[in-house]
Amino acid sequence: MRLSRPLEASLTLAVREAKRRRHEFLCLEHVLWAIVRDDDVAEVIRACGGDPVKLQRDLDHYLTQMESLPEGVTAHAFVEISGPEEEQKIDSDIEVVWLHRGDRPVGEALVEAVRALEFPAGRVHAFVHGEAAFVKDLRALLRVESQFPREDLSISGYWRLGHNEDGWQASKRDWNAKIESEQEGATAAA
Repeated sequence: MRLSRPLEASLTLAVREAKRRRHEFLCLEHVLWAIVRDDDVAEVIRACGGDPVKLQRDLDHYLTQMESLPEGVTAHAFVEISGPEEEQKIDSDIEVVWLHRGDRPVGEALVEAVRALEFPAGRVHAFVHGEAAFVKDLRALLRVESQFPREDLSISGYWRLGHNEDGWQASKRDWNAKIESEQEGATAAA
């Protein structure tokens, strides 16, 4: 099968970025990092209500945070997957915890793991992206219960179970605004 030139260029860029960062595997994050830099892809993201510049920044932040932490800083990466067959070898100083979902609802194991985590004293940063319902739960845990400042969190529901891409993108902005308003109101009232 022959790849289109733009796709081939994006995949080449993704491979270069993974190598530049000395990552052992080319992952979806690298591919997404590369394709959002394509003008046509950026236009599609904007047409769906997304912000390609913010997505680029978030991905850069995520990839950078995963590889270069200051001395003495502890980082945890919780990755929920269906089972052990989906685990990846990751060469990193970061503690990667593979959470096997099995038959449980998406995000349930992840929310439990983060809830059980003992957060260190001082400033905590969190990068939470995934299915909207569990992202909502984690946002409530981090913003409302733990009262982490908004500027130390990158939180976004990238998809929502039961919605196709068009349906989710059409309602995402309003849904996120509603959740933020409800949770920020709870934070202010506390």
